[in-house]
Amino acid sequence: MENNYQRVRRILAEQFDAAVKQRDIASAQFDELRKNIPSGLPHPDGTQRIVNVSAEYAAALRQVSRAVQRIADFQTRGIVPDDLKDGTSGTGSFPYALK
Repeated sequence: MENNYQRVRRILAEQFDAAVKQRDIASAQFDELRKNIPSGLPHPDGTQRIVNVSAEYAAALRQVSRAVQRIADFQTRGIVPDDLKDGTSGTGSFPYALK
């Protein structure tokens, strides 16, 4: 049976993995778009595609950064993210000794 520490750690790892996968997808899309420039699209459409793909990639990088920070805070400082608290710990720090 999974205790709270293991649950939080598992969820944070899953969130990190999902963020990395999203970043990889966005990176592949960005690379593919970059390879196809000029794409032959009318200028505003081509520019907007670059803006959209760049924004998706930047958002994916922010998600990876956020996931890394959450894992680091949990593992080094014992801080459980608010969205993962189970209601038994209102202090923001994990009630168990970190392993």
